[in-house]
Amino acid sequence: MDPELSALIARLDLRPHPEGGWYRETFRDPRAVHAAGFDGPRSASTAIYFLLAEGNFSALHRILSDEVWHHYAGGDIEVTALAPDGALRTLIVGQHAADASPQAVVAAGKWFGARVAKGGRWALVGLHRGAGLRVQRPGDGRPRGAHGELSRARGHHRRAHALIVTGRES
Repeated sequence: MDPELSALIARLDLRPHPEGGWYRETFRDPRAVHAAGFDGPRSASTAIYFLLAEGNFSALHRILSDEVWHHYAGGDIEVTALAPDGALRTLIVGQHAADASPQAVVAAGKWFGARVAKGGRWALVGLHRGAGLRVQRPGDGRPRGAHGELSRARGHHRRAHALIVTGRES
C-alpha cells in the first residue's frame, strides 16, 4: 500500500468499510428520529470520513436518507447513481476536473456506488446523512422490497456496477 495512504489511514484511525474503502464515524447526533422506511429510531444525523483508493470502490447500494458528500483531500471521486428510469448519472466530487464540485448530494432511495476518478491515487471525503447512518454488512438492512426492485432493474444495475468498477459501461 502507498505509504502516504497508510499514514492517512493510521492518522485518521480509519477502519475497513463493508462496502469498500475505509471510514470512521466522526459525529452521531444524540437525538433520535423516527423516519418512514427505517426499522426503528435513528440518530438525527451522522457524519463519517470515507477514503477510497485507486482500484477499490464503494459497492452499489441504496440509502433511505439524503447523503451529502464533501471532498477533503486527494483525487476526485465519481459517484454513480441509478435513477428509477434506469438512467445513470455520475457526480464528480472534488476539485480537479472541470465539472467537479467540492460537494454533492445523493438523494434518498437511489442505488449508487463510487470510485476514485481517473488519475487519482486516493480520495478522502466526508459523508453526512440525516436520519443517521448505521454501517452494516452489504445486504443487511436493505430497504424493504430492494431485492425485487433491483431484480427488475437488473440490466441497469449491471451497467451501473460496470461503470463503478471499471469506469466503463458494459
